[in-house]
Amino acid sequence: MPKGQFLELNDVAHLLNCSPRDVVAMVHDGKLTAVKKGPYLMFRIPEVRAFKEKLRASSPHSTKGAPRQ
Repeated sequence: MPKGQFLELNDVAHLLNCSPRDVVAMVHDGKLTAVKKGPYLMFRIPEVRAFKEKLRASSPHSTKGAPRQ
């Protein structure tokens, strides 16, 4: 598994602006997928990007689609 295609837990937490525990909870809840590499969780970059975009689009503060002033 090439490391360049994956992110580690702390990297994902930083990108999603949450704690590593929150990321693990999202994995256990089935909201985010991870690959187990020994004792570590590894996350595919495209899946993390898609998840982050989905969160951003569903955020009540999202400006996506809002008219510009």
